[in-house]
Formats: sequence, structure tokens, C-alpha cells
Amino acid sequence: MDRAELKKYFDILELDINASINEIRNAYMLLKEVYGDPESIVTGPLDGEMEDDKRQEILGRLEEAYAKLLAAFEEDRGEPERRLEKVTADIEKFDGPSLKKVRERLKVDLNDMALATRIQVSHLKNIEEENFAALPVKVYTRGFVANYARHLHLDEERVVADYMAGFSSHEKNLDP
Repeated sequence: MDRAELKKYFDILELDINASINEIRNAYMLLKEVYGDPESIVTGPLDGEMEDDKRQEILGRLEEAYAKLLAAFEEDRGEPERRLEKVTADIEKFDGPSLKKVRERLKVDLNDMALATRIQVSHLKNIEEENFAALPVKVYTRGFVANYARHLHLDEERVVADYMAGFSSHEKNLDP
């Protein structure tokens, strides 16, 4: 599915094209509830102005948009290696900003990642922003970065080696 067609479906659900699967699901459920109930707080004031077939047409478009976007996400999941290659093709070294770029391109929400990896959001942000001073000691940071890479299905050894080189360089600059 091309980007213009995807945008059309995101627009129907009143979402940005970079919305996550959870945001898509939530928007669909909300809009379905709003337009599905003829006495909802949103459509209630339109009593008599919005005919049932118009509401059914809107519900049909919501269903189609939700189904198409779910299918697009499933298609992406079906070919993780190829998708990951596209996402990481321009990355020579895995530093904080490149990790953030990969996470965003894969449409992985930071809060969802924190739940899945059991790493505090603040630590994940500090990793992405290379705020080395705010990160814990080397052994914990190494574990967090490895877990981050594992969650995104990246080459864990390469990511850890690249990232920890920057972390070690920061440590050396602190030593008198």
C-alpha cells in the first residue's frame, strides 16, 4: 500500500500517519463508539440531522480504515528482516540518536518499550539523548542498551559495542 493510500486511512481515523498500532486501535474504538450510538454526546445534538444511513456510511469507512491499517502493520511484521534492513540501511554507528531514529521508524512507542523491557522511560530517553551523566553505572547501562537492541531486533553485540564506545569516551573525559 502506498503512502497516499495509507494517509487516507489515517485521516479517516483522525490520526497522524506516524501513529502507533495502539493509537490506531484507540482511535478506531473511540470513533466507533461515537458514531455507533445514535444518542452519543457527539451525534446526539445532531438528532434528526444525521440520518442512520449516513452514520452507517461513516462506520463502514472506519471499519475499512481500521482493517487496512491493521493489514499494513501485519504486512510489515511479516517481513521483519527486510523491514529492519530498510530502517537501518543508512546507519553506520549505533549511537543514541540513531537508536531513537530506528525506534521511531519502527513505530515503537517509548512508553510501550519501557513496559516491554522493564526499563524506566527516563533511562530510555537518556540513552537516546546520550545523556551519559544521568545513566547508571557502566554494567547497568550496557544491560539497558542490550535490552533496547534486543527489543528492536537489532544486532545486539554491534549496538552495545557502538553505544558503549561513546559511553566509555564520556567516562574517560570525566577522569582527571
